Formats: sequence, C-alpha cells, structure tokens
Amino acid sequence: MTLLDRLRADRTPQVDPEAARILALPRKGTRPDGDDLAQIQADLGGPGCTMPLLLVQAKALYWIRKQRGLAGIIGVGHGKCLISLLAATALGAKRPLLLVPARLRKQTQEQLVLWGEQYRIVPPVVASYADLSTDPKLLDTVAPDLIVADECHKLRHRGAARTRRVLRYFRQNPDTRFVGLSGTYTSKSLRDYAHLMELALRHASPLPLEYPQVEAWASMVDVDGEPNPYDAALFQPVVHATGAATPRAALFHLLDHTPGVELTKGQACGASIEIRAIELPAPKAVTDLVDKLETDWETPGGEALMTALRVAAVRRQLLQGFYYEWDWPDGVKDLDWLEARAAWSKAVRSVINTNRRGLDTPAQVYEAVADGSLTRLDVVDAWSAWLKHEATPAPPVRTEWVSSYLLDATAALLARTGPALVWANSRAMLSGLSMSMPSVPPGHDPPSYLPQLALSIPSHGVGLNLQAWHTNILTSVPPGGATVEQLLGRTHRQGQEADEVTVYYFRTHASVENDWRKVRADAEYVQASTGQAQKVLAASLIRD
Repeated sequence: MTLLDRLRADRTPQVDPEAARILALPRKGTRPDGDDLAQIQADLGGPGCTMPLLLVQAKALYWIRKQRGLAGIIGVGHGKCLISLLAATALGAKRPLLLVPARLRKQTQEQLVLWGEQYRIVPPVVASYADLSTDPKLLDTVAPDLIVADECHKLRHRGAARTRRVLRYFRQNPDTRFVGLSGTYTSKSLRDYAHLMELALRHASPLPLEYPQVEAWASMVDVDGEPNPYDAALFQPVVHATGAATPRAALFHLLDHTPGVELTKGQACGASIEIRAIELPAPKAVTDLVDKLETDWETPGGEALMTALRVAAVRRQLLQGFYYEWDWPDGVKDLDWLEARAAWSKAVRSVINTNRRGLDTPAQVYEAVADGSLTRLDVVDAWSAWLKHEATPAPPVRTEWVSSYLLDATAALLARTGPALVWANSRAMLSGLSMSMPSVPPGHDPPSYLPQLALSIPSHGVGLNLQAWHTNILTSVPPGGATVEQLLGRTHRQGQEADEVTVYYFRTHASVENDWRKVRADAEYVQASTGQAQKVLAASLIRD
C-alpha cells in the first residue's frame, strides 16, 4: 500500500496533485540486500581490488544503477569521492562530467589515479564550479551524458549563472543523468535542493516539482518558514500519511523511504566534539564602532549599507578588530557618487524594511523601480540620481585595524593548545594572523608538517582531509550552520585518532551568541528534515 492509498482508506479530503504524486511513489523495501551489494562490488571492482566499498558507497552506487540517478545526502568522511568516480561505471555512461570545488580539483585527480588501480572507472572530465560560472560553453563542449556534482550545494542558488547553465543543459538534453552528492544538501530551506532532487530523480522526486508547492512546503519546514492556512492545508496530508509528529519529520520520512535517495544518519568519526567559548569582551574602541554601525547602517569609512546581512558582516569584521575603508585615488573623494549611493542605499533599506511585496534584496528593489512596478516617489528619485553614477566603479579598499586584541588573544591561546588550526573568514584576518604564525593562502594546500596553521574558511573549509589536527580556533563564528558543519568535518572525520576534537571561539560581543543560535537553528532544521546527524548538535558547549 502506498502512502496515497493509506490516505484514501482514511477518507482524507482531496490531496493536492503534487502531494498525490509524491505519496504514490514506490517506497524503499528490503532492497538493496546483501546480494545486490555484493554484485555492485563484483561489477565495479578491478581484478586485484583490495579496498572494498563501504556500505554507504555500495548502496549509493546501487541506487545510481537502479534509479538512473542519485540524491546523495552523505556526510563528510563517508567516501563521496569514490562514489563520484564510479557513478559513470554503475550507470553505463560514456561521457561523464565531474564538477568539484576549484580547491578540490587537484585532490580529485590524485584520487582518480589511486582508485583507478582498484576499480573500473570511466575517467570523467573534471571541472570546477568556477569553470562552470566563467565558461558558458563548458557543458556544450563536454556534452556529458552524466553530470556528477560533488559538493552539489554549490548549485543551491537557482539564480546563479552556473546553476542556470546546468538547468538549461538538462532541459535541452533530457536523457542526461545527474548524481548530486553533498554533506550539506540544504542549509536553511527546501528551496536549496528541490531542483537538485528533480535533476537526480525526475518525476520520482520526493519533493514538489511545481513552484507554488515548493514554496508552500518550504514555509512548513524551513528555518524561517511562516506558513499560512493554505500552505498548511497543502502539506497536512503528507504529515498524516507518513504518521509523522512534525512537518520536518514528515519530510525526513519521504526522503528516507524514496528509492534513489541515500542518507547518512550517523557520524563517520567516533571522536567527541567540544566547543569551548572564551570570554573576551571587545575593547571600547571596537564596541563604540559597532554601536554606531548598528544605529547608522554605515561603516566607519562612510560606506552606506543596504541590508541587515551586510551590517552583520561588517559587525563581524569590527569584532575581529578591523574594517575595510575605501582607498580613494590621490585621497580625493567623489562626493557626488557618495551622496547618490548613500541616498539609494537609504531608499532600498526603507523598501526592504516596510514593503509587503516580497522585495527582499537590493536587486529586487532596483528591478521593481526600473520596470515601473514600484512608484514610490522618494525611491524613484533616489534611483534616478544613482543611475547617473551607477557605472562608476567603487574605489579599491584597504584594511584599517582598530585593535589587535583578537590577534593577541589567539596567539596567547595557541601558546597553550599546541598543534592547532586557526580559521579566518577574510583575507584581512588571515594577513593579521600571518604576522605571528604560518598562514596558507587561498588555493594552496595546508602542509601537514606544520603544527600550527592559519587557514581560510572559504578556501579550506570544504573537502580537505585535516584529521592530523584535532584543535580548531575560530576567529569569527561563520554565518550559517552549513559552513560550520563543513568546517567541523575537516578534523572530525574518519582517520581522526584523537578521542576529542576541540573548537574554540571568542565571545567578544552579545551578537556572537546570536550567531551560534542561528547556527544551531540551521543544524536542527537539517537534522530533523533529512535525518543527517549534525556535528554542532552533538558537540558539548563549554564556557571558560
């Protein structure tokens, strides 16, 4: 009996067509069984294979063969790389394209050589997401019959150029198949991955294929979801049919029971995690600037800010002891440009904060004025004035240090921790750290022979195997649970020999705890809706 049959037997009111499609899908039974997995190993392994597949790898490859695609919600340390290399063999593809973060291209090529000695691999074209963003002809040139997206959350944003190109290629080449792998499939919203599920499983996707239903379901399960009665009515049959206690639990039930979705629910590493907060109140010179920023929405250098996200980003910089300031050529400010930009920024803020039309970004406000749908006079006037200066590029920036208190505290902490990785979220902080310890520039590999290193979160916080270290120091709490989950996974992964992985952060301001609460909220959403155990929720939080 399908879930839809169950609803009908219970005489539940009419179900939305998309929900009906999903509830009528076949559910996972006892497959794959031991014989299925043994066959996968036999078919894919080379004659002298001495490194058998992990269970999750074998199951993922089984579904790739059976369902002609895969949504692999697979955590760090569970062997996604080998899955990505064997997907073409399992599927019988001839022209596979493997997409990886630019930072992992070299590592992937090395793994291709290593695993090629063990398994029957159809060598893929390996390209980065950056390549996909910059080369509009990449997909047509390769003409893949299979696209494997490792760290497929890089295709999370449907509006990004690389995502639009992938979606367009699939519309034009419907026979091409898709395998998406990531330990952070979703960060905050169902919108992050509904389209990826569709690429992988087509009409067998357990998520809605139509935009209105995606929005309705998202309102029920997202971190910031605000459902209305219509949304609740659309989703309630799903909750009822699955027997779940909550909407997120219902979503997890669908994912967990859908053929072609492979979930990892446990941790690949047995070490415990301890997150230690160090009290370090920011000095008055810093907090005064933070207070002014939050009041005026303007950087100390005079840049007007449009959104709360930009304010939060600048606040994080200030709490690290620095900010970025425009470096005007010859010291001469373009006052007309500054005035027009400030007025437009103020107008955008006003619209975002007060509108009821769903205008949430500066780009949306700009388009609404440009197409005539937003006619508020003060906003139109500010837009018209800014239009005259829009083509003028912003001047370059320089780093202005307010205080070295965080750099000093980090050096003092390193003196007692021994080997450790120090994580920075900006080039300015990485440069500051480099004055007292070795730092690794973005795009370079961390050398394993150095006990203490400063690393870049954007560049080194995904994909790298850094289990040689077990102590991490955060100079700033990364915005978002997905970033934190990936970062923790660099040291808390298979091969970690320490009993405990430790993460230190500095409690410099009340906003830091707010950042941690948002990280935990993101993690709770992911764990409840996908079943994927989140490291930050498993960690012990200790305040020194």
